Formats: sequence, C-alpha cells, structure tokens
Amino acid sequence: MKLLERIRRMELLMAVISLVLGIIMVIFPQKTMSVICYVIAGAILLYGVIDIISYFTSKSYEGNFSLTLLRGVVASVIGIIIFIRPAYLSTFIPIVLGILLIIDGITSIQKSVFLKNNNVYFWHISMIESILTLALGIFVLINPLSAQTAIIICLGISFIWYGITSVWNYLYVQKKINFIREAELKNEIIDID
Repeated sequence: MKLLERIRRMELLMAVISLVLGIIMVIFPQKTMSVICYVIAGAILLYGVIDIISYFTSKSYEGNFSLTLLRGVVASVIGIIIFIRPAYLSTFIPIVLGILLIIDGITSIQKSVFLKNNNVYFWHISMIESILTLALGIFVLINPLSAQTAIIICLGISFIWYGITSVWNYLYVQKKINFIREAELKNEIIDID
C-alpha cells in the first residue's frame, strides 16, 4: 500500500509540474522555444563529446571507430552552432513539421480518393481532414515563426489539460480511498462490539 501511495504522489507531482510548465509555455512561447533549443543543443553536444571520448578511449582506431570520431566531431559542431544560434533550430523545427504535414495531407488525400472509389460512406470527412492537414502544412511552411509560437502554445495547453485532469483524477481517487478506509474503520468498530 505504501508503494501505491508513493506512486500516486509522484503522479500528483508530475501533474503539478505539467500544469506549471504548460502555463509557462502559454505565457512565454518564444522563451520556451529557446530553452528547448538549448536543451537539444546540449544533448547533441553531449552525444558528440561521448563519441569523441569513445574514439580516443577505444583499443582500436580502425573501421567503425574512425566513423565514431567523425560522428562525434560533427555532432559537437552542430551542438555548438545551435548553442550560438538557437534561432536556426527553432526555425528548422516548424519547417520539418510543415513538410511532414504536407506529406501526410497528400497521402491522406490519396486514401480519401481510395475510400470514395470503394463507396465508403464517410470518405468526404476523410477528404476534408486531409485537405485541412495539407493546408496547415503549407501554412506552417510559409510562416514558420508564427507556427512556432502556435506549436508551443498548443503544447502548453496540452500540458495544462494533462495537469488539470491528473490532479482531478488524483483528488477523485483519494476521496474514494478515504471513503473506503472510513467504511473499513466503521466495520472494524462494529465487529469489535
């Protein structure tokens, strides 16, 4: 029972952290994107440094290990560039997202046409969703900075929603647990008499 209590408290803590992060993301979307870029830059740089250290500490400098050094140097350089110019990455992320949305929109249009050709009743709903996805991809590709802010705000709203629902679930379950405990105590007292 104590393990379950600890797990539930950790879930509550994660919910509160999620709620706070979501609020920060909604209020400060540009600063949030900068922090994300710095975290990514740090991870890439760390990956590169680990590869470089791995190369020099390995027993053999042949074959794959020489590629390890190259990969480490390239990753380190990319990490440093992102640290110096985080705007490069923050602009790149929405562009990649835009391309992925365009590809998804096009393939979804193909699926919708397939559904129509096979007389599936709801093909038009799929087509509308596909066209909206394609349009969103084009918008994100044309306006990456506007999309960047919108992406962070949407993520923030998602974090807030997760935090609120998780806190509510925690409180609801806790209320039920307390009710059951009280009922058990009353039964024990009755059983003793």
